[in-house]
This record gives sequence, C-alpha cells and structure tokens, in this order.
Amino acid sequence: MNLIFYSILSLFCYLNSNKQAIQGQGDRATCQEVIECTPDRSVKIELGAGCRKDEILYEEGIMVTFTYPDTSYILVFCGRMQKFPILSDSDYIVENEKIDLSFKSRLGLNSRSNRYWREDNYGSGIAVIYDNVPDNQVEKFNVVLDNVKVSW
Repeated sequence: MNLIFYSILSLFCYLNSNKQAIQGQGDRATCQEVIECTPDRSVKIELGAGCRKDEILYEEGIMVTFTYPDTSYILVFCGRMQKFPILSDSDYIVENEKIDLSFKSRLGLNSRSNRYWREDNYGSGIAVIYDNVPDNQVEKFNVVLDNVKVSW
C-alpha cells in the first residue's frame, strides 16, 4: 500500500511541477486554508507566500499538496487505508520524535536529498507533512506545522 501511495504522490508532484512551468501559474499570497477531511473533521493551516495548491480526491479521502518553487512541499493527508507513518522509507532518518495521547510528531533528515522532513499524525487518518525542505527554511516550516489546527 505504501508503494502505491508513494508512486501516486511522486507522479502527482512531478506532473504538477511541470504544469506550473508550462502554464506559468502558481504563486499564492500568504493564506489560511481549511481542508475538509470529513463533514465533522477539518484541518486549518496558515501558509507562507509562493505556494501552489493541488488536490487529489481518492476513494478513502483527500490529499492536498502545497508546493513551493524550491520543490519543498506541505502535504495534508486525510484518509483511511494508509499505514502510518507515511514517511517510513529508510531514507527518512528520524532525528526527533514527540508522542502524546492523540498526536505523534517525527522529524529528521532525508539521507538521499539531504533535506529536512516532518510528519505530524493526529489520528483518525489525518497527517500533515513537510518534506524536501532546505536547512534555511526549516524554522519557517516548523512554525506552519506547529500552528496547524485539527477540529473534530
């Protein structure tokens, strides 16, 4: 299941990066997004300037990706039938982990890209991830994930 998910996510990111280059579209001002996972669950996220939003609806949920020009991205995942953590490949080296009753956060370095990642799992199939983030942008992306609000 993870292999299928990674394949779809990789293809999605590749196609959308090409779409932006071809169409010349994409930059967004600083904004607040509310992603409706289910009628009674949503994720509110405050994003920095310059991202492009793309959505994939699939049978069990929704994936919303906010991609920046340097290829770093934030992914909001809402759905079932996915093994967590999503970023579990051996390239994702865990440097820090925080576990609460209903929340698990892992962050670290991708050994292949030498860029940073973080995955916050909120339970009930909701995860917010950043990946491919350069060292000089980590603090900014941490602020975004630290301020995510999940409503039940």
